[in-house]
Amino acid sequence: MKILVIGRNGMIGNGIFEYFSNKYEVHGTLKRFARDYPIKDHINIIENIDLKKIELIEEVINDLMPNVVINCSGIIKQKSVEYSNDDHIYLNGQVPHILLKNCQKKDIKLINFSTDCVFDGKKGSYSEEDTPNAIDVYGSSKAMGEISQDGCLTIRTSTIGLEIENKHGLIEWFLDQSGKSISGYDNAIYSGLTINELSRYLEHILINFPKLYGLYNMASEKISKYRLLSILSEKLRYCTIDIEKNTEFYCDRSLDGTLLNSKTGFKVRSWEKMLSDLALKIDERELLKN
Repeated sequence: MKILVIGRNGMIGNGIFEYFSNKYEVHGTLKRFARDYPIKDHINIIENIDLKKIELIEEVINDLMPNVVINCSGIIKQKSVEYSNDDHIYLNGQVPHILLKNCQKKDIKLINFSTDCVFDGKKGSYSEEDTPNAIDVYGSSKAMGEISQDGCLTIRTSTIGLEIENKHGLIEWFLDQSGKSISGYDNAIYSGLTINELSRYLEHILINFPKLYGLYNMASEKISKYRLLSILSEKLRYCTIDIEKNTEFYCDRSLDGTLLNSKTGFKVRSWEKMLSDLALKIDERELLKN
């Protein structure tokens, strides 16, 4: 199986690229030169692919002719303020549709990622039947990019893990708080996956359900951000972060992943197991630094 990962430098893109490279022929695009990123190697890297010049990625697809294109590009919530509304609409909302048109011409499967942030977080346990109701441009633009038609599998999810560039996500922020006291939000409810678990689930789908198309939630068992960070801190070899329970803040963007689980038969592992794996990766990275 030949795979093209668009946005190899992001957390999801890097995680998927590294996971699948162990078994398949995987190519990945970068927005800038490879030397600008702290990546392990530059094998199968395609540099200087700016999606504002969509013809560049179309040329890459035409040249490679992959079996699967995995779109991990787009503006992330943590950097949303750095972009205009038009940038959001184009990169998050329009690019997935442009990619699908190109892939459909060549019978290439497109994997597209959406987010739990398409919802306002007031209700929780959102299903595929719930209408996105985000009140910010990030969530609204990601909802625009959700595709429910043949040729594309849109996975609505959230993920945590290590990053190689910007380090804006929950885990990198947490690790940067060494020696400090932080608030752990007990009423911030989460249903994402670690990037390794997401990659395992995606591989299961590509191998066993190659013709699965449409919009599906990919979710884990619900957990509070406080509990998540507490479990992780217990599993790390060395952690000096004090986590204080905070019950004032409320947000529940949890997704109901029942439909995708029933379609595929995949069972997402427990948070204990997912965070054990993540803690090992964190400890390994810390050892390499020293």
